[in-house]
Amino acid sequence: MYEDPDLAQAQVFLELLANRGESLTRELGRAQRLTPAYRAELVVELRAIQRFIDRLHRRFPETCPGRLNGEFQRTTSGAQPRSR
Repeated sequence: MYEDPDLAQAQVFLELLANRGESLTRELGRAQRLTPAYRAELVVELRAIQRFIDRLHRRFPETCPGRLNGEFQRTTSGAQPRSR
């Protein structure tokens, strides 16, 4: 079976972005311990990650697992999106 190298690279990059997004989300959950400036930096980075993920999903629709309420949701290769 032939796999598109661009698609394979997008899937790897999506996994890395999802991991970083989850880390940032956890860190933002401890907002009371963060300075306002640092919290703002994290929010900016998280928004950038979300934009990158959205762009990759638009370019490679087969990678879009369907996200519920804007949360990061991982699927394994070939998994079907969850229905609402």
